[in-house]
Amino acid sequence: MLKKIGIVVLFFLLYLFENPLLLADQTVSGFIQDQSNGETLIGVNIYIQGTHIGTTTNKSGYYIINRVPLGKLTVAISYIGYEAKDTTITIILNENKVLNVLLKPTVIQGKSVQVIAERPIEQEVKTSLIQVTPPKLKAVPQMAEPDLMRMLQSLPGVLTLSEFSSGLFIRGGTPDQNLILLDGTEVYNVNHLFGIFSTFDVDAVKQVDLIKGGFPAQYGGRMSSVLDITNMDGNQKGFEGKASVGLISAKTSLQGPIGKGSLFFSGRRTYIDYMINLAEKITSGETKETLTTIPDYYFYDLHLKLYQDLNHQNKLALTYYRGKDKLRYAIDPFDMTFQWGNQAFTAKWTHILNTKLFINGYVTLSHYEIFLDEDDSFANLHFGNAVDDITVKSDMEYFPNTAHTIKSGFVYKKLDSEYEEALNQQRYLFSSNSAQFVFYLQDTWTFSPLFNFQIGFRMNYYHPFQFINTYNQVKYHGQAKWHFEPRMALRYRLSENTSLKGSWGRYFQYITIVPFGNVDFSFMDIWFPSDNSYKPGEAYHYIAGIETVFPFQMHFDGELYFKDMPYVYEFNSNINEVLTGKDLFYGGKGYAYGIDFYFEKNIGQLSGWFSYSLGWTKRKFPEINEGKSFYPKYDRRHAVHLITTYQFAKQWKINFAWTYGTGQAFTQPLSHYELHLPDRTVPLVIGEEKNVSRLPAYHRMDIGIRYDSRLREKLIKRWSFYLQVYNVYNRRNLWFRRVDPEQYPPEVLEIRMLPIIPTFGFEVYF
Repeated sequence: MLKKIGIVVLFFLLYLFENPLLLADQTVSGFIQDQSNGETLIGVNIYIQGTHIGTTTNKSGYYIINRVPLGKLTVAISYIGYEAKDTTITIILNENKVLNVLLKPTVIQGKSVQVIAERPIEQEVKTSLIQVTPPKLKAVPQMAEPDLMRMLQSLPGVLTLSEFSSGLFIRGGTPDQNLILLDGTEVYNVNHLFGIFSTFDVDAVKQVDLIKGGFPAQYGGRMSSVLDITNMDGNQKGFEGKASVGLISAKTSLQGPIGKGSLFFSGRRTYIDYMINLAEKITSGETKETLTTIPDYYFYDLHLKLYQDLNHQNKLALTYYRGKDKLRYAIDPFDMTFQWGNQAFTAKWTHILNTKLFINGYVTLSHYEIFLDEDDSFANLHFGNAVDDITVKSDMEYFPNTAHTIKSGFVYKKLDSEYEEALNQQRYLFSSNSAQFVFYLQDTWTFSPLFNFQIGFRMNYYHPFQFINTYNQVKYHGQAKWHFEPRMALRYRLSENTSLKGSWGRYFQYITIVPFGNVDFSFMDIWFPSDNSYKPGEAYHYIAGIETVFPFQMHFDGELYFKDMPYVYEFNSNINEVLTGKDLFYGGKGYAYGIDFYFEKNIGQLSGWFSYSLGWTKRKFPEINEGKSFYPKYDRRHAVHLITTYQFAKQWKINFAWTYGTGQAFTQPLSHYELHLPDRTVPLVIGEEKNVSRLPAYHRMDIGIRYDSRLREKLIKRWSFYLQVYNVYNRRNLWFRRVDPEQYPPEVLEIRMLPIIPTFGFEVYF
């Protein structure tokens, strides 16, 4: 295997260094920043007027243009929501010109203004990518406050099980198959309030990249999709802040210059527990007694980021995140405490070795834990799950010429997982320790202004070096294995504004989820790394699509996809004994295919997007449904979303969202009988084949209205008030249907989702 890697790497190097285009040439490079606060901007278009030479800024706001012509040139820079800017420069032979540009954000009468420039050449071959900025995050009316994961559920190919889940089911994949990164650090749980809210504060978010499939070689470890979140660096020009109060929570954010850079902080906490405790103190009698039976619950999260612009060649960013949920229910003699949360830390060093070589180095730490303690007069119960992730990685971008962009890097990850269960004095521990080393290499080759081709690979060395099971006194060491993941993608421009695109790739996954209790609550999931007793998850992605850009920042994207999953796993709910990881799961296979349509309009008095998805997904396990393939419950044939924002006055705007989805698959009961045993009678229900029936269709409408006042005072710059109505026409969508065999005849129980919920909030900017 190592020999094969060496041959592939040697091929790349020989190709590059024998290429005559690598002779000395002229370059223009630099950073693009927001003029008002110094924040670097991602995805800015930069190109040389009168040519087909252009590029976009990367995640650090950096760009480089190679093979720049000699003489006097005009560099055009454009970005949605900012004034377009043209800069005239003069280039001499072999010059490496540094051009840092500040763009001015522009809002005129509440409308974003953008001068539309010539469309630049695509330097990246991007399939299944949707980029989300803060204005789009806040365009969807939500329950209580804007929420990242809820907004993403309105995009094509993205499904959810219910209104009580932040999990994303993307193109037939499950939430544990999504790689979620926060400033480069992997996050293992994204749920607050049992899944109703997500852990990400939209006020801290700078940009979100959702890659629904066919993701490039720099990403790995998951077999479905990537959610890459970049947080704000903070205002380098002056101090500013925001405070807001909503229906269930209050939050604040502060940012300002410090040293050679900036500091950003945001915090959020619910206050329901404080309100209930206060009500208990001021009430009496039956009301007070009722209040004491309500569990104490709260969640909070903190985001902190320190950014230092040491010099043009070196930048340093430190990010810290902490989130926690805690529920306590105590009525004598019963006492239960249930809590879960994440911590994440990122140290990122950005270094420009020369104008053509850009390096990001990371050290990341991630910790996730969930535990339950339950005490009563009969027993003491405890269970807990913890995941500790220590990662060191580096990403390199090399720009040898206008024809090639080389990306390469490595990842070292040490992953420890522990599950603990205790009943009274008996304690059982299941722990897994593993290490992973990754090397990747990728080249994006621009054959011509019309055609881009991307080819790369990712080599995974996975070593589950220890597994301990104290319940059965099992301890063993796994064997290290190599896995090769080739990737490729292409883009062909049919015209100035229309492109065909496609991608293919192989993906492995070394960690999966064991659901605890009711599988509809994704916040209770337990992570379990592969221990070599079963094969890692595996998937192949096949994607083809078309993309068109229209005037006034309107954009259409359509994609066909097929996902082959030769190795997928389902939790073994009939488990009797756990000796190895294989005992926890049924091994099988699956596939998903479909088509996604996405149309958006980014600027103007009326903006928003429309998405439609048509999809199928199936699973097949020898131990389930008599070995026949079946639709999992997250299979939805149709999904429609319409999101609009209308600015009907200078300071007023209204948001509208409508969602429709085919009902979930479920198993309809056909008959029932009683099994008579010597000591008892057991009622049983016989169902049809697994998941051949459907619940009623899901649909819901949400509306929000917002007022922004500009005070222009020294202390308070402006304030905002918003009113939102969740589920306007009060449709009680069906969550799930269960049969209670204890009743005779068996009773069908229907659990419905949320009713109409009006919410409001107030924000102050200072």
